[in-house]
Amino acid sequence: MLLPLQPVQNLISPFRASFAAVTDHQALNQLTGAAHAAAYLDKDGQPPALFEDVGRHIALDKLVGYIHQKRLSGGALLVTRRASFEMVQKAASAGVEVLLAVSSAKEDGSGSCGSLEYHLAWALSSRSS
Repeated sequence: MLLPLQPVQNLISPFRASFAAVTDHQALNQLTGAAHAAAYLDKDGQPPALFEDVGRHIALDKLVGYIHQKRLSGGALLVTRRASFEMVQKAASAGVEVLLAVSSAKEDGSGSCGSLEYHLAWALSSRSS
């Protein structure tokens, strides 16, 4: 039995403040405009750990090492660029069940741009088919 999906806005609202907090803590990106970030979000959506690097996978590797070292659990990961299959594997290796990825807007051919709402809606629709 299929159940109706929640409106996308209800799913995204809690993460807007988290994304803003991560953006505020990106010192390297604020200086260069060219750094990727990977952040661990606690249960309140706050980023107690954030790592930056010019390579998005390296930023995530640094964070995964930190998560293992500090034995963190119950949180989520947020990366500031697109997530690859390998990034999902890295999140799973750290015992993290939620990986959020926010990428810059790109035209997808249908007139829709790559906003957080669009990507979440696409992921939800793909899962239901």
